[in-house]
Amino acid sequence: MATVFFYFSVAVATHAVLCRMRIPGNSVIKFLAAGFLAGLGLVLQEVSVFDTGGRIWSAIFLYGFICELYIFLFTFVGTSVSASLLFNLKRRALSMDEIEQTYSSGSMVERRVKKLAEEGLLEIEDSGPKLTEKGQRVVKLFRALQRLFGHYSNIQMPRSSKTAS
Repeated sequence: MATVFFYFSVAVATHAVLCRMRIPGNSVIKFLAAGFLAGLGLVLQEVSVFDTGGRIWSAIFLYGFICELYIFLFTFVGTSVSASLLFNLKRRALSMDEIEQTYSSGSMVERRVKKLAEEGLLEIEDSGPKLTEKGQRVVKLFRALQRLFGHYSNIQMPRSSKTAS
C-alpha cells in the first residue's frame, strides 16, 4: 500500500514540475503523462516483487482511484466559481458589484471561450467562435464517452435567426 502512495507522490511532484515548465498542453494532459509513467513504474515494481495477481490488481486499482480523485480535485479548484470567489476574497475585499461583474454569466462564458481558444479547441472569428480540427476530435471523443456511459446530452443549441432564401 505504501508503494502506491509513493508512486502517486512521484506523479504529483512530476505534475507540479510539468505545470511550471513552458511546455504545451493543459494540466490534465500533463498529469495523465506523469501519472501514466509513475503508474508504469508501480506496475513494474509490483510485478517484480509479487507473483500474485490479486495484490498487483489491487495496487493498480487503488492507484487509478487516487489519480482520478486528484484530477477531480485540481480541476474542480481550477474551474469552480466558488473556489475562485474564495481565492479572490482572500486576496482582498470585493464589493457585490465587483463580484457580480466578475462572476456574471457573460464574463464566465467569455473566460471559458478564451480558455478553449487558448487550448486550440476554438478559433475566434468575426462571426463567432468556430471549432478547430482539435475541437472536433474532442467533441467526437465526448460523444463516444457519453454513449459508453449512457449519458446523453439534452443541450439544445439556439436556432440561427437567419432564414433561408
